[in-house]
Amino acid sequence: MPGLVRQIVSPNYLLRHPLSVALKQAIEEESAQRREPISVLDIGCGQQPYRSMFDSISLKHYWGVDVATGSVVDMVCVGEHLPLEDESMDCILCIQVLEHVEDPGRVVGEMHRLLRDGGVALASTHGVMVYHPTPQDYWRWTQAGLYKLFSTNGFHQIKVIPIGGSFSALAFLVARYMHLFANKVIRRNRLLAWLGSPLQDVLIGMVNLGGMALDRLFPYFSTPDGTNTLFCDFLVIARQGPIT
Repeated sequence: MPGLVRQIVSPNYLLRHPLSVALKQAIEEESAQRREPISVLDIGCGQQPYRSMFDSISLKHYWGVDVATGSVVDMVCVGEHLPLEDESMDCILCIQVLEHVEDPGRVVGEMHRLLRDGGVALASTHGVMVYHPTPQDYWRWTQAGLYKLFSTNGFHQIKVIPIGGSFSALAFLVARYMHLFANKVIRRNRLLAWLGSPLQDVLIGMVNLGGMALDRLFPYFSTPDGTNTLFCDFLVIARQGPIT
């Protein structure tokens, strides 16, 4: 299956693809303003899936921290207590992590503490999502809530970018439950599993494409500050002081 088709038939396409595009653009814009090597901290790094986005930037360090050990985890700790010096980082990633931490304000406060002047925090978290306790799942957000979270924990230059519009958010949930239904019901029967797998891909792909198309046709349901809107995700770009 070609790469693009494989992505479109994924139940997570409407969340992951536009988030990846927005994050890559933010990192590229950041790289255009940097002349010296930078230090990057990846909070909740997992397998560091976003490190390759920094290939065009000269790196001094790329530190990965997580609550579990791993081959690319440099420090095992929680985001509320990061054992690093004040003003020691130029860029901090916190991608799809804030919904899992006990105290999001403390984590954002730690990001603010660790950033040098001109440094930037790039954080994303869910607008809508199924409950997924891995290991815990505490929070869901709005654009106003995220702005308040960052502004009350030290940041003053804050941009909150909605990811996916209302129809994409609804389509994302439909695709997720279609995938869950197929895994828990259809695939228990061998015949249905053989018939259902390609059909599932087709249906999920149609749902994903339909959600994106409806967002384009009816943009007033997806304006960033509009009422009665839903978003799959949000990307926060929060800067520490002026760029030097």
